[in-house]
Amino acid sequence: MDAVIETSALTKDYGSFRALDRLELVVPRGAVYGLLGRNGAGKTTAIRLLMGLLRPTDGGATVLGGVPGDGDEGRMDRIGYVSESMDIPGWMTVGEAARFCRGLSRRWDVAYEERLYAALAIRPDAVVAQLSAGQRRKAGLLLALAPRPELLILDEPASSLDTVVRREFLEQAVELLTDEGTTIFYSSHILSDVERIADHVGILSLGRLVLDSRLDDLLESARRVRVRFDAAVPAGFELPGAVRTQALGAELLVTVLGFEDATIGSLPAGAQAEAMPIGLEDLFIDLVREEGA
Repeated sequence: MDAVIETSALTKDYGSFRALDRLELVVPRGAVYGLLGRNGAGKTTAIRLLMGLLRPTDGGATVLGGVPGDGDEGRMDRIGYVSESMDIPGWMTVGEAARFCRGLSRRWDVAYEERLYAALAIRPDAVVAQLSAGQRRKAGLLLALAPRPELLILDEPASSLDTVVRREFLEQAVELLTDEGTTIFYSSHILSDVERIADHVGILSLGRLVLDSRLDDLLESARRVRVRFDAAVPAGFELPGAVRTQALGAELLVTVLGFEDATIGSLPAGAQAEAMPIGLEDLFIDLVREEGA
């Protein structure tokens, strides 16, 4: 596999607090990878480590074949980055901000910049301070895309926007880049965003990666299984692939990854089971439920 991002036991501590715990992640070239997690799960820490804005406590990462923070300006030129906190000076016009960034990039494509104004419906003479929140995010996206990056990293870029604007922003980013073969890696705590545009998904919980899968494969193999017993639940009973088991009297409600029909066929005598599809939102809640405990 041609990996654009690869981490090995990537760890970040802040004093006694472990924000990211031995992250093992592979993002293939051309993927749209959504990193999900509740607020505080470690998503932003992971992205800042990948951008070289933080140094790891342990482990390491490679991004586009290099080590984050190694000073390789040519490699960094191939990465576009948009964060939720990204601010363009309000006194600038969008065109002035683009000219400033153009001087910092050896890959800037002026013709593509002009196409982006039209595609994103932004005028170069628009004053940043007078733009709506959604338009400011689009301006940041334009600045990230004009150098035609091989990798676009988005850190909660649209979480503060309303549903319609957020969806438009993300869909435009993907539409503009998928034809170019650009890899998109973005973090979010909004399930619908990830389910709508990602083809790969990872879930962080308390700094640990608890799931990493192609989205289609995940939804195809994840099930919620209701198991009924004639009497009490047998001691030590567990379904293969169970990630959460809830006891309801003589019944179990089990969330299973990698479900196979043979699983039901191997149940003990006196047990009946019904397997139901489970969506990404319910699966996410089951995997991160401990965070609220």
